This record gives sequence, C-alpha cells and structure tokens, in this order.
Amino acid sequence: MVHNMNNIPKIVGAVLWAVVVLYCSFRIYKSGFEFSTIETMLSILLGVFGILPYVRPHKSTLPITNKSTPEEIYDKNIIEELLKKIPFDNIKVSLEQSHITGVPLAFILDLDNIKLDFDSPKSKLYNHKLEERKKALISSIDNWLETAYDFLGPNEDPTLTRSQPPYHWKNHSATSEQKYYKLQEELEIKSTQLINEYETFLSTVHDSKVLFAKELS
Repeated sequence: MVHNMNNIPKIVGAVLWAVVVLYCSFRIYKSGFEFSTIETMLSILLGVFGILPYVRPHKSTLPITNKSTPEEIYDKNIIEELLKKIPFDNIKVSLEQSHITGVPLAFILDLDNIKLDFDSPKSKLYNHKLEERKKALISSIDNWLETAYDFLGPNEDPTLTRSQPPYHWKNHSATSEQKYYKLQEELEIKSTQLINEYETFLSTVHDSKVLFAKELS
C-alpha cells in the first residue's frame, strides 16, 4: 500500500507532463505542422518520460496528404471539358426561353456535339456514379434536340443565326396551330427536364469532389 502511495506523485507528474505535451502539440498543429509529425514527436516524448504505457495508442483519422489517382485526374479533365462546352448558366437561360423565342444555331450545334464528344469509350468516366449521371444528361440532351428539330428552325430568322419557332403556323390553319402549341409545350417540358438533369449532374460532381483532384508530382 505504501509502495503504491509512493507512485502517486510520479503518476500525477506524468499526467501533468502529458497535458503540457498535448497542449504544445496542439499549438504546433494549429501553426501548420503535419499531424503525422506531431504524433511522432508526442510518442517520443511520452516514451522518454515513461508515460507511453498510460496512453492508449490510436490511429489517426486525419489525411496526411491529398493524393489523387490517375483515374480521378482523367475524370476531372473529361468533366471540366464538358462543363466548358456547355456552361450551366448559358444553357439554363437558353433553355428557359427556347419554346418562346428559340435559341442560337450555335447553341443547338454545341448540344449536338456533346453526344459525339462525350458518349464514346474514350470519354467514359471511371467513377460509376458520375458516368451514370453523364449518360442521363446526354440522354436528356438527345430528347430535347429531338423536339427542337421538330419545332425550331432558321426559316423565321432573316439572319439565319437563330433557330426559332414556326410563328407562321399559328395563322395558317387550326391543325398547324394545334401542332404549334403541342410542340411548344413539349419543348418547354423537355427544357425543364434537361435543366433538372444538368443540376443533378452538377450535384453529383460536387459530392464526388473530383474537381479537387490534383496532378501527381
């Protein structure tokens, strides 16, 4: 019993020293040192002063480095190229007005090229969720183009730079006017679907953090 009492000052001193070391380590960590460096230093100090047996070992859950795989870099490059070709803000504005005022011919060509550029084996993403969302986006683009080609055309634009609704259908006959409003409604619906699909794609890209991938040095 006396022997155990004699060890109390040593244990108290060891605990106090551990607190001091932990505090210093935390201050160093806040200054920007890597966690692995602090953990190594702390283990050495605790071992030297005989405190290590009192401290339960633990595995760090903090990432030491942010390494990216070649597959992540590949996916990042493909997605960045796609987003560059059809920026969300541009496509959203054009789609929202497409059933009323039409769209630039260049806009339709850009969408038409998406399937050629990003629906091929060389553009397949390694990330399965991203690949599924990319395919869904391309499918939605195809659906929109299918109706756009039926409803929009350059005939109403003297400059031939825009693809516009066939306004003359409304004054031609009851049948053509009915067809006009039917296709107009379909295009509006598919525009909304495409916008939603693009937003879902962007959300999946954001959650994957693939755009934060860094080239390996």
